[in-house]
Amino acid sequence: MAPIRRLSSFLWFRLFMTALLLAGLAWPLVPLRAESSITLQLNPSTLTLAPGATATVTIEVEASARSVDGVAAFLNFDPARVALESLQVGPAFPVVLLNTIDPVEGTVDLVVGALNAPFPSGTFAVATFEVRALNVEGTTTLTFDRGEPDLLRQSDLTWAGTSILEAIRDLTLEIAEVPTETATPTPTLTPTPTLTPTPTLTPTPTATLTPTLTATPTATLTPTLTATSTPTASPTPTTTSTPTASPTPTTTQLPTATPSPKPQIMLRLSPSTLTLASGATVTVTIEVVAGASMVDGVAAFLDFDPSMVAILKVEPGSALPVRLLSQVNNTEGTLDLVVGALQAPFPSGTFVVGTFALQALNDEGTTELAFNLGEPSLLRQSDLTYAGTSLLETTRGLTAQITSVPLPTATMTPSPTMTPSPTMTPSPTMTPSP
Repeated sequence: MAPIRRLSSFLWFRLFMTALLLAGLAWPLVPLRAESSITLQLNPSTLTLAPGATATVTIEVEASARSVDGVAAFLNFDPARVALESLQVGPAFPVVLLNTIDPVEGTVDLVVGALNAPFPSGTFAVATFEVRALNVEGTTTLTFDRGEPDLLRQSDLTWAGTSILEAIRDLTLEIAEVPTETATPTPTLTPTPTLTPTPTLTPTPTATLTPTLTATPTATLTPTLTATSTPTASPTPTTTSTPTASPTPTTTQLPTATPSPKPQIMLRLSPSTLTLASGATVTVTIEVVAGASMVDGVAAFLDFDPSMVAILKVEPGSALPVRLLSQVNNTEGTLDLVVGALQAPFPSGTFVVGTFALQALNDEGTTELAFNLGEPSLLRQSDLTYAGTSLLETTRGLTAQITSVPLPTATMTPSPTMTPSPTMTPSPTMTPSP
Protein backbone atom coordinates (compact mmCIF):
# COMPACT_ATOMS: atom_id res chain seq x y z
CA MET A 1 0.00 0.00 0.00
CA ALA A 2 1.65 3.20 -1.14
CA PRO A 3 1.89 6.01 1.45
CA ILE A 4 -0.25 9.09 1.06
CA ARG A 5 1.58 11.64 -1.07
CA ARG A 6 0.99 15.32 -1.69
CA LEU A 7 -0.22 16.08 -5.21
CA SER A 8 1.97 18.01 -7.59
CA SER A 9 -0.04 21.20 -7.25
CA PHE A 10 1.75 22.82 -10.15
CA LEU A 11 0.55 20.21 -12.63
CA TRP A 12 -3.04 20.15 -11.51
CA PHE A 13 -3.21 23.91 -11.11
CA ARG A 14 -1.93 24.15 -14.70
CA LEU A 15 -4.74 21.78 -15.75
CA PHE A 16 -7.24 24.08 -14.10
CA MET A 17 -5.66 27.22 -15.50
CA THR A 18 -5.71 25.67 -18.98
CA ALA A 19 -9.44 25.21 -18.59
CA LEU A 20 -9.84 28.83 -17.60
CA LEU A 21 -7.78 30.01 -20.55
CA LEU A 22 -9.79 27.91 -22.97
CA ALA A 23 -13.06 29.05 -21.49
CA GLY A 24 -11.76 32.62 -21.40
CA LEU A 25 -11.86 32.76 -25.17
CA ALA A 26 -15.61 32.98 -24.87
CA TRP A 27 -15.74 35.32 -21.85
CA PRO A 28 -15.59 39.10 -22.33
CA LEU A 29 -12.82 40.65 -20.25
CA VAL A 30 -13.91 43.21 -17.70
CA PRO A 31 -12.08 46.53 -18.19
CA LEU A 32 -9.86 47.66 -15.34
CA ARG A 33 -11.27 50.42 -13.18
CA ALA A 34 -9.90 52.45 -10.31
CA GLU A 35 -11.27 50.48 -7.36
CA SER A 36 -10.15 49.24 -3.98
CA SER A 37 -7.40 46.62 -4.06
CA ILE A 38 -8.39 43.08 -4.96
CA THR A 39 -7.27 41.23 -1.86
CA LEU A 40 -6.71 37.67 -0.67
CA GLN A 41 -6.89 37.77 3.12
CA LEU A 42 -7.29 35.95 6.41
CA ASN A 43 -10.14 37.11 8.61
CA PRO A 44 -9.56 38.08 11.37
CA SER A 45 -6.14 39.55 10.73
CA THR A 46 -5.18 39.55 14.45
CA LEU A 47 -5.98 37.06 17.22
CA THR A 48 -5.09 36.46 20.86
CA LEU A 49 -5.47 32.88 22.11
CA ALA A 50 -4.59 31.10 25.31
CA PRO A 51 -2.57 27.90 24.92
CA GLY A 52 -4.94 25.11 23.85
CA ALA A 53 -7.68 27.50 22.73
CA THR A 54 -9.09 27.44 19.18
CA ALA A 55 -10.65 29.96 16.80
CA THR A 56 -12.20 29.85 13.32
CA VAL A 57 -10.33 31.68 10.56
CA THR A 58 -11.75 32.47 7.13
CA ILE A 59 -9.83 32.64 3.85
CA GLU A 60 -11.54 35.56 2.11
CA VAL A 61 -11.47 37.42 -1.17
CA GLU A 62 -12.31 41.12 -1.53
CA ALA A 63 -12.85 41.63 -5.25
CA SER A 64 -15.30 44.57 -5.37
CA ALA A 65 -17.09 44.39 -8.73
CA ARG A 66 -14.53 42.04 -10.30
CA SER A 67 -15.47 38.44 -11.02
CA VAL A 68 -13.11 35.69 -9.84
CA ASP A 69 -12.88 32.20 -11.38
CA GLY A 70 -9.88 30.72 -9.56
CA VAL A 71 -8.14 30.96 -6.17
CA ALA A 72 -4.81 29.45 -5.10
CA ALA A 73 -4.26 29.94 -1.36
CA PHE A 74 -0.95 28.54 -0.08
CA LEU A 75 -0.45 29.25 3.64
CA ASN A 76 2.64 28.84 5.81
CA PHE A 77 2.58 28.57 9.63
CA ASP A 78 4.83 27.53 12.50
CA PRO A 79 3.81 23.97 13.48
CA ALA A 80 5.60 24.37 16.82
CA ARG A 81 3.20 27.16 17.84
CA VAL A 82 -0.13 26.42 16.14
CA ALA A 83 -2.07 23.54 14.62
CA LEU A 84 -4.52 23.98 11.74
CA GLU A 85 -7.48 21.63 11.42
CA SER A 86 -10.81 21.12 9.64
CA LEU A 87 -10.21 22.90 6.34
CA GLN A 88 -13.69 23.38 4.86
CA VAL A 89 -14.13 24.72 1.32
CA GLY A 90 -17.00 27.18 0.83
CA PRO A 91 -19.67 27.02 -1.89
CA ALA A 92 -18.30 29.90 -4.00
CA PHE A 93 -16.07 27.56 -6.05
CA PRO A 94 -17.38 24.08 -6.87
CA VAL A 95 -14.16 22.74 -8.45
CA VAL A 96 -11.67 21.65 -5.77
CA LEU A 97 -8.24 20.78 -7.18
CA LEU A 98 -6.20 20.80 -3.98
CA ASN A 99 -7.20 20.76 -0.32
CA THR A 100 -4.47 19.63 2.07
CA ILE A 101 -2.95 20.52 5.45
CA ASP A 102 0.56 19.34 6.32
CA PRO A 103 0.92 19.63 10.13
CA VAL A 104 4.59 18.64 9.99
CA GLU A 105 5.77 21.11 7.34
CA GLY A 106 3.31 23.79 8.47
CA THR A 107 1.50 24.34 5.16
CA VAL A 108 -2.01 24.64 3.78
CA ASP A 109 -2.52 24.10 0.02
CA LEU A 110 -5.91 25.10 -1.36
CA VAL A 111 -6.70 25.47 -5.08
CA VAL A 112 -10.35 25.97 -6.13
CA GLY A 113 -12.23 27.45 -9.06
CA ALA A 114 -15.35 27.64 -11.20
CA LEU A 115 -15.71 26.78 -14.86
CA ASN A 116 -19.21 28.13 -15.40
CA ALA A 117 -21.19 31.23 -14.35
CA PRO A 118 -22.17 32.57 -11.91
CA PHE A 119 -18.69 33.63 -10.82
CA PRO A 120 -18.33 35.20 -7.36
CA SER A 121 -17.48 38.87 -6.87
CA GLY A 122 -17.48 41.32 -3.97
CA THR A 123 -16.34 39.93 -0.61
CA PHE A 124 -16.80 36.17 -0.22
CA ALA A 125 -15.40 33.23 1.74
CA VAL A 126 -13.18 30.71 -0.01
CA ALA A 127 -12.76 28.35 2.97
CA THR A 128 -12.56 28.18 6.76
CA PHE A 129 -10.27 26.32 9.15
CA GLU A 130 -9.70 25.95 12.88
CA VAL A 131 -6.47 27.32 14.38
CA ARG A 132 -5.39 25.92 17.74
CA ALA A 133 -2.72 27.59 19.89
CA LEU A 134 -0.12 25.20 21.27
CA ASN A 135 1.64 25.54 24.62
CA VAL A 136 4.32 27.96 23.39
CA GLU A 137 3.59 31.55 24.28
CA GLY A 138 4.57 34.38 21.98
CA THR A 139 3.69 35.90 18.61
CA THR A 140 3.39 33.93 15.37
CA THR A 141 1.98 34.53 11.89
CA LEU A 142 -0.02 32.70 9.27
CA THR A 143 1.12 34.00 5.90
CA PHE A 144 0.18 33.50 2.26
CA ASP A 145 3.07 32.11 0.23
CA ARG A 146 4.08 34.59 -2.50
CA GLY A 147 5.95 31.98 -4.52
CA GLU A 148 9.30 32.34 -2.74
CA PRO A 149 11.40 30.33 -2.98
CA ASP A 150 9.06 27.94 -4.85
CA LEU A 151 6.73 29.25 -7.56
CA LEU A 152 4.73 26.04 -7.22
CA ARG A 153 3.18 27.56 -4.07
CA GLN A 154 2.36 31.05 -5.29
CA SER A 155 -0.97 32.33 -3.97
CA ASP A 156 -3.12 34.01 -6.60
CA LEU A 157 -6.58 35.10 -7.79
CA THR A 158 -7.53 34.72 -11.46
CA TRP A 159 -10.14 35.72 -13.97
CA ALA A 160 -10.20 34.20 -17.48
CA GLY A 161 -6.69 32.86 -16.96
CA THR A 162 -5.22 36.24 -15.88
CA SER A 163 -3.93 37.09 -12.41
CA ILE A 164 -5.95 39.87 -10.76
CA LEU A 165 -4.43 39.73 -7.25
CA GLU A 166 -3.31 43.13 -5.96
CA ALA A 167 -2.87 42.71 -2.20
CA ILE A 168 -2.55 40.08 0.51
CA ARG A 169 -3.40 40.30 4.22
CA ASP A 170 -1.95 37.73 6.62
CA LEU A 171 -2.84 36.90 10.24
CA THR A 172 -0.85 37.73 13.39
CA LEU A 173 -1.56 35.50 16.41
CA GLU A 174 -0.59 36.28 20.01
CA ILE A 175 -0.45 33.21 22.25
CA ALA A 176 -0.71 34.28 25.89
CA GLU A 177 -2.01 32.81 29.12
CA VAL A 178 -5.25 34.58 30.07
CA PRO A 179 -5.65 34.98 33.86
CA THR A 180 -8.57 32.85 35.02
CA GLU A 181 -9.95 35.33 37.59
CA THR A 182 -13.41 33.86 37.32
CA ALA A 183 -12.11 30.69 38.96
CA THR A 184 -11.02 32.46 42.17
CA PRO A 185 -14.49 33.55 43.36
CA THR A 186 -15.69 29.97 43.35
CA PRO A 187 -13.86 29.16 46.61
CA THR A 188 -15.92 31.92 48.26
CA LEU A 189 -18.90 29.67 47.68
CA THR A 190 -17.31 27.10 49.96
CA PRO A 191 -19.12 28.56 53.03
CA THR A 192 -22.18 26.79 51.68
CA PRO A 193 -20.94 23.69 53.52
CA THR A 194 -22.08 25.59 56.66
CA LEU A 195 -25.45 24.23 55.66
CA THR A 196 -24.10 20.86 56.65
CA PRO A 197 -25.79 21.21 60.06
CA THR A 198 -28.74 19.70 58.23
CA PRO A 199 -27.12 16.35 58.95
CA THR A 200 -28.22 17.03 62.56
CA LEU A 201 -31.53 15.77 61.28
CA THR A 202 -29.89 12.39 61.05
CA PRO A 203 -31.24 11.51 64.49
CA THR A 204 -34.39 10.68 62.57
CA PRO A 205 -32.77 7.31 61.98
CA THR A 206 -33.96 6.66 65.55
CA ALA A 207 -37.12 5.82 63.75
CA THR A 208 -35.18 2.89 62.43
CA LEU A 209 -36.84 0.95 65.23
CA THR A 210 -39.16 -0.05 62.45
CA PRO A 211 -36.49 -2.45 61.24
CA THR A 212 -37.49 -4.50 64.28
CA LEU A 213 -40.19 -5.55 61.91
CA THR A 214 -37.46 -7.29 60.01
CA ALA A 215 -38.65 -10.35 61.77
CA THR A 216 -40.92 -10.57 58.77
CA PRO A 217 -38.01 -12.10 56.85
CA THR A 218 -39.03 -15.25 58.68
CA ALA A 219 -41.54 -15.37 55.91
CA THR A 220 -38.59 -16.06 53.65
CA LEU A 221 -39.46 -19.71 54.13
CA THR A 222 -41.73 -19.18 51.17
CA PRO A 223 -38.77 -19.12 48.78
CA THR A 224 -38.14 -22.71 49.76
CA LEU A 225 -41.20 -23.53 47.71
CA THR A 226 -39.94 -21.56 44.75
CA ALA A 227 -36.57 -23.22 44.91
CA THR A 228 -37.91 -26.75 44.56
CA SER A 229 -40.50 -26.01 41.96
CA THR A 230 -38.31 -23.97 39.66
CA PRO A 231 -35.66 -26.64 39.24
CA THR A 232 -38.36 -28.91 37.96
CA ALA A 233 -38.62 -26.44 35.13
CA SER A 234 -34.93 -27.08 34.47
CA PRO A 235 -35.76 -29.76 31.89
CA THR A 236 -36.65 -26.87 29.65
CA PRO A 237 -32.91 -26.38 29.03
CA THR A 238 -33.18 -29.64 27.15
CA THR A 239 -34.52 -27.40 24.43
CA THR A 240 -30.94 -26.17 24.18
CA SER A 241 -30.61 -28.88 21.60
CA THR A 242 -31.75 -26.10 19.27
CA PRO A 243 -28.12 -24.93 19.19
CA THR A 244 -27.78 -27.73 16.69
CA ALA A 245 -29.01 -25.02 14.33
CA SER A 246 -25.71 -23.25 15.07
CA PRO A 247 -24.17 -24.67 11.86
CA THR A 248 -25.93 -21.73 10.20
CA PRO A 249 -22.91 -19.56 11.18
CA THR A 250 -21.01 -21.55 8.58
CA THR A 251 -22.63 -19.14 6.13
CA THR A 252 -20.37 -16.47 7.65
CA GLN A 253 -17.64 -17.85 5.40
CA LEU A 254 -19.25 -15.91 2.55
CA PRO A 255 -17.97 -12.52 3.76
CA THR A 256 -14.46 -13.94 3.90
CA ALA A 257 -14.56 -14.00 0.12
CA THR A 258 -15.58 -10.32 -0.10
CA PRO A 259 -12.16 -8.74 0.58
CA SER A 260 -10.43 -10.60 -2.25
CA PRO A 261 -12.19 -8.86 -5.16
CA LYS A 262 -10.97 -5.40 -4.09
CA PRO A 263 -8.49 -4.38 -6.80
CA GLN A 264 -5.92 -1.65 -6.26
CA ILE A 265 -6.16 1.57 -8.26
CA MET A 266 -3.13 1.28 -10.50
CA LEU A 267 -1.06 3.10 -13.11
CA ARG A 268 0.73 0.48 -15.20
CA LEU A 269 2.59 -0.40 -18.38
CA SER A 270 1.22 -3.19 -20.54
CA PRO A 271 2.82 -5.61 -21.17
CA SER A 272 4.80 -5.82 -17.95
CA THR A 273 7.55 -8.03 -19.43
CA LEU A 274 9.16 -8.08 -22.90
CA THR A 275 11.90 -9.86 -24.79
CA LEU A 276 13.32 -7.86 -27.68
CA ALA A 277 16.08 -8.36 -30.19
CA SER A 278 18.53 -5.50 -30.60
CA GLY A 279 17.03 -2.89 -32.91
CA ALA A 280 13.49 -4.28 -32.64
CA THR A 281 10.51 -2.10 -31.60
CA VAL A 282 7.26 -2.86 -29.85
CA THR A 283 4.21 -0.82 -28.77
CA VAL A 284 3.71 -0.30 -25.04
CA THR A 285 0.49 1.00 -23.47
CA ILE A 286 0.19 3.28 -20.42
CA GLU A 287 -2.97 2.09 -18.67
CA VAL A 288 -5.08 2.99 -15.65
CA VAL A 289 -6.96 0.39 -13.62
CA ALA A 290 -9.47 2.40 -11.56
CA GLY A 291 -12.31 -0.02 -10.86
CA ALA A 292 -15.47 1.97 -10.10
CA SER A 293 -13.53 5.17 -9.30
CA MET A 294 -13.65 8.06 -11.78
CA VAL A 295 -10.40 9.73 -12.87
CA ASP A 296 -10.02 13.33 -14.11
CA GLY A 297 -6.22 13.63 -14.23
CA VAL A 298 -3.20 11.41 -14.91
CA ALA A 299 0.48 12.27 -14.57
CA ALA A 300 2.69 9.50 -15.97
CA PHE A 301 6.42 10.17 -15.53
CA LEU A 302 8.60 7.28 -16.73
CA ASP A 303 12.32 6.75 -16.17
CA PHE A 304 14.41 4.41 -18.38
CA ASP A 305 18.02 3.63 -19.28
CA PRO A 306 18.76 5.51 -22.53
CA SER A 307 21.75 3.27 -23.19
CA MET A 308 19.46 0.24 -23.41
CA VAL A 309 16.22 1.51 -24.98
CA ALA A 310 14.74 4.50 -26.76
CA ILE A 311 11.13 5.71 -26.72
CA LEU A 312 9.53 6.85 -29.97
CA LYS A 313 6.15 8.26 -31.00
CA VAL A 314 4.25 9.03 -27.77
CA GLU A 315 0.51 9.14 -28.51
CA PRO A 316 -1.94 10.26 -25.76
CA GLY A 317 -5.22 8.32 -25.67
CA SER A 318 -8.73 9.71 -26.03
CA ALA A 319 -10.01 9.03 -22.49
CA LEU A 320 -8.58 12.31 -21.11
CA PRO A 321 -8.71 14.95 -23.86
CA VAL A 322 -6.79 17.86 -22.23
CA ARG A 323 -3.06 17.43 -22.91
CA LEU A 324 -0.75 19.43 -20.67
CA LEU A 325 2.52 17.65 -21.24
CA SER A 326 3.71 15.04 -23.75
CA GLN A 327 7.47 14.77 -24.21
CA VAL A 328 10.36 12.29 -24.37
CA ASN A 329 14.02 12.91 -23.57
CA ASN A 330 16.12 10.01 -24.89
CA THR A 331 19.26 11.65 -23.51
CA GLU A 332 18.04 11.85 -19.90
CA GLY A 333 15.87 8.73 -20.22
CA THR A 334 12.49 10.27 -19.34
CA LEU A 335 8.93 10.31 -20.64
CA ASP A 336 6.53 12.97 -19.28
CA LEU A 337 2.81 12.66 -20.03
CA VAL A 338 0.17 14.72 -18.20
CA VAL A 339 -3.47 14.62 -19.37
CA GLY A 340 -6.87 15.38 -17.85
CA ALA A 341 -10.56 16.01 -18.37
CA LEU A 342 -12.51 19.09 -17.34
CA GLN A 343 -16.03 17.84 -17.93
CA ALA A 344 -17.98 14.60 -17.63
CA PRO A 345 -17.94 11.85 -18.65
CA PHE A 346 -14.84 10.99 -16.64
CA PRO A 347 -13.28 7.59 -17.38
CA SER A 348 -13.34 4.70 -14.92
CA GLY A 349 -12.50 1.00 -15.06
CA THR A 350 -9.45 0.08 -17.17
CA PHE A 351 -8.55 2.59 -19.88
CA VAL A 352 -5.63 3.73 -22.03
CA VAL A 353 -3.77 6.94 -21.14
CA GLY A 354 -1.32 6.75 -24.04
CA THR A 355 0.96 4.52 -26.10
CA PHE A 356 4.57 4.70 -27.21
CA ALA A 357 6.99 2.73 -29.36
CA LEU A 358 9.87 1.14 -27.43
CA GLN A 359 13.06 0.35 -29.35
CA ALA A 360 15.79 -1.96 -28.07
CA LEU A 361 19.32 -0.68 -28.64
CA ASN A 362 22.43 -2.79 -29.24
CA ASP A 363 23.28 -3.52 -25.60
CA GLU A 364 22.18 -6.92 -24.39
CA GLY A 365 20.78 -7.35 -20.90
CA THR A 366 17.78 -6.55 -18.73
CA THR A 367 16.42 -3.06 -18.20
CA GLU A 368 13.36 -1.50 -16.58
CA LEU A 369 10.90 1.30 -17.30
CA ALA A 370 9.53 2.59 -13.99
CA PHE A 371 7.04 5.28 -12.93
CA ASN A 372 8.69 8.13 -11.04
CA LEU A 373 6.97 8.74 -7.67
CA GLY A 374 8.43 12.17 -6.96
CA GLU A 375 12.05 11.37 -6.17
CA PRO A 376 14.15 13.41 -6.20
CA SER A 377 11.74 16.01 -7.62
CA LEU A 378 8.02 16.29 -6.86
CA LEU A 379 7.66 17.93 -10.27
CA ARG A 380 7.84 14.41 -11.73
CA GLN A 381 5.48 12.62 -9.37
CA SER A 382 3.24 10.13 -11.15
CA ASP A 383 -0.36 10.22 -9.93
CA LEU A 384 -4.05 9.66 -10.63
CA THR A 385 -6.60 12.18 -9.36
CA TYR A 386 -10.27 12.94 -9.10
CA ALA A 387 -11.59 16.30 -7.82
CA GLY A 388 -8.12 17.26 -6.60
CA THR A 389 -7.61 14.11 -4.54
CA SER A 390 -4.95 11.48 -5.23
CA LEU A 391 -6.37 8.01 -6.00
CA LEU A 392 -3.16 6.16 -6.87
CA GLU A 393 -2.47 3.07 -4.76
CA THR A 394 0.21 1.27 -6.75
CA THR A 395 2.20 1.31 -10.00
CA ARG A 396 3.56 -1.40 -12.31
CA GLY A 397 6.41 -0.75 -14.70
CA LEU A 398 7.98 -2.90 -17.39
CA THR A 399 10.99 -5.24 -17.49
CA ALA A 400 12.60 -5.71 -20.93
CA GLN A 401 15.06 -8.45 -21.84
CA ILE A 402 17.25 -7.45 -24.79
CA THR A 403 18.92 -10.29 -26.67
CA SER A 404 21.19 -10.48 -29.69
CA VAL A 405 19.45 -12.69 -32.21
CA PRO A 406 21.65 -13.70 -35.17
CA LEU A 407 20.19 -12.38 -38.35
CA PRO A 408 20.53 -15.78 -40.07
CA THR A 409 18.07 -17.19 -37.59
CA ALA A 410 15.68 -14.67 -38.95
CA THR A 411 16.38 -16.16 -42.41
CA MET A 412 15.09 -19.41 -40.98
CA THR A 413 11.71 -17.81 -41.29
CA PRO A 414 11.71 -18.46 -45.05
CA SER A 415 9.54 -21.44 -44.44
CA PRO A 416 8.87 -20.72 -48.12
CA THR A 417 11.38 -23.57 -48.53
CA MET A 418 8.10 -25.43 -48.35
CA THR A 419 7.71 -24.19 -51.95
CA PRO A 420 8.73 -27.64 -53.24
CA SER A 421 5.01 -28.23 -52.97
CA PRO A 422 4.87 -26.79 -56.50
CA THR A 423 6.39 -30.14 -57.50
CA MET A 424 2.78 -31.16 -57.36
CA THR A 425 2.60 -29.45 -60.77
CA PRO A 426 3.12 -32.82 -62.54
CA SER A 427 -0.64 -32.95 -62.46
CA PRO A 428 -0.58 -30.77 -65.57
CA THR A 429 0.88 -33.79 -67.35
CA MET A 430 -2.72 -34.81 -67.47
CA THR A 431 -3.11 -32.20 -70.21
CA PRO A 432 -2.10 -34.62 -73.00
CA SER A 433 -5.48 -36.27 -72.59
CA PRO A 434 -6.99 -33.78 -75.07
